[in-house]
Amino acid sequence: MKRLLVFKMLILLVVFVYGQKEQGKTSREELVVNTFELDHLLSSDPLNNSASTARFNLLAYQSLLGVDPKTNEIVPVLAETRPIRTIENGKHVLVFKIKEDAVWDDGTPITNQDVSTTLKIILNPHGFLFSYQGYLKEVEEIICDEADPKTIKLIYEKPYALWEAIFIDIPILPKYLFDKEEILDAFSIANLKGELSDVQDIRLKEFEKKRQEMLASNASFGSGPYYVSSWRGENNIISFSKKKKWWGTKQEGLFFENKPKEINFYLCEFNEAVNLFKEGKINVLNGLAANKDYELEEKKSLSTTLIGSKFAFDYVGLNQHHSILKTKNNRLALAYLANVEGFIDDYLKGYAQPAVGMIHPEDKRFNKELKPYSFDLKKAQKILKDEGWIDSNKDGILDKMENGKRIDFRLKVLFNMGNKRREALCLHLKKQFALVGIELEINKVAWVVLLERIQSHHFDMYIGGWICSTLPIDPYPIWHSASRNDGSNYVSYFSAEADERLEKMRYSADEAMINKNWERLQELVHQDLPYLFLFHEKVKCMYDKKIKGAFYAPSHRSIWLPSLY
Repeated sequence: MKRLLVFKMLILLVVFVYGQKEQGKTSREELVVNTFELDHLLSSDPLNNSASTARFNLLAYQSLLGVDPKTNEIVPVLAETRPIRTIENGKHVLVFKIKEDAVWDDGTPITNQDVSTTLKIILNPHGFLFSYQGYLKEVEEIICDEADPKTIKLIYEKPYALWEAIFIDIPILPKYLFDKEEILDAFSIANLKGELSDVQDIRLKEFEKKRQEMLASNASFGSGPYYVSSWRGENNIISFSKKKKWWGTKQEGLFFENKPKEINFYLCEFNEAVNLFKEGKINVLNGLAANKDYELEEKKSLSTTLIGSKFAFDYVGLNQHHSILKTKNNRLALAYLANVEGFIDDYLKGYAQPAVGMIHPEDKRFNKELKPYSFDLKKAQKILKDEGWIDSNKDGILDKMENGKRIDFRLKVLFNMGNKRREALCLHLKKQFALVGIELEINKVAWVVLLERIQSHHFDMYIGGWICSTLPIDPYPIWHSASRNDGSNYVSYFSAEADERLEKMRYSADEAMINKNWERLQELVHQDLPYLFLFHEKVKCMYDKKIKGAFYAPSHRSIWLPSLY
């Protein structure tokens, strides 16, 4: 009798466990992910090219192509396949085919008109979307066949190295919402890139004003797996909720996963986010500096930690028009004084590696022949002496005579307030430069002020950072001299050879040739020192142990949220 009772209990236990496994599918859908995003990086514009926007776009919007977060390979998202390259009438053509079942939330098909409208929005000179505009300058024409609304052709005069990669980041917007009056239909690509009549200019200003009004409504406009259910709200949280009916449900791949029921972003600064994690209000914490424990000892037993490459670098931008910094040897002396290795050891606890240039050491394009400038006080002193810098009045600051006037070796450095790492770095540089009699004044400013100052070239030095893409990038907007005023060449770097190499790289599909020019470009920038390249930092991510399916995605520098359950 007892054996029979035990047997029945075993059967019930098996049924219970099996039932729990079956319910696992439901429990996955019930997961609520709470994470955070830096408030000062926030924008409701999906075409604002920032790291925060990219993470929001992953949930609410979709691009033609994406980067697989595990393999770092290009994969189709809205497109059926990667684009086909052809030549028609002597022109280079990139052909995209949009997936047949790709639709907007109201059931309207996603067509070539949506892609065309999105690209024209970017090229509107009154949109100030400079980071994307630089990449689309090579597009001569967009062809939308009315008989085949799922196919779009982009016409180029010559090959463009990144004509595929640029469509990874651009979220496609619905024409029926953003251009109801079909204003952009009256403009060709050539119009938008050329001279505009007064009437055209007014029309485009009106269009951008209406677009901003649309964005200010904080509604969701994308074809992605989530919609914005709350924008800021009372608790300063942005909430994304899973769509009940979504066209991508039947698609395969990581870009078509939407396991969490809801994903909430607390808008706060980093220290507050750490406190929220301690309190259990946040269950996914991205972007921890790997060198700090953040007093999270009590959470370690309840959490899982992932450490990965930040795939970015910190740098000091040096204004090439500055009276002192325009001289390469002066910049070289600063490079020998910076003592990046010392900062990595002391402040970052070894969780970083010195940066030699704009390419991450794990990237196949990295020039392994280049070595970082190590701390060398004697070399720095000799260079400065050879350049005529002495302390003539014995006030502890180097000076020299130029055009009959004595100038002191004084510099100012800008950084964004609230960034403790960059503040520590400024203090480190101040101490290092003082070893030879260089005075460094530290100015911390709001993020928006920093951007305005560097974009208008009103600075001596600033601490900045660039993301190292896991895919080929176009370095033209950052390093070409033509990008000094309408690009990201904030330090006004100019090198005739660098310009030539950049142009060759930009207009070629020959990978071997592109890699060869990449090697030489890194060498030129290393020698010319428009930046003091600092380090590639490692990051730590923590999440509640109850959460499954987590992995670190270098392409997004965070845990891949749609896969969590």
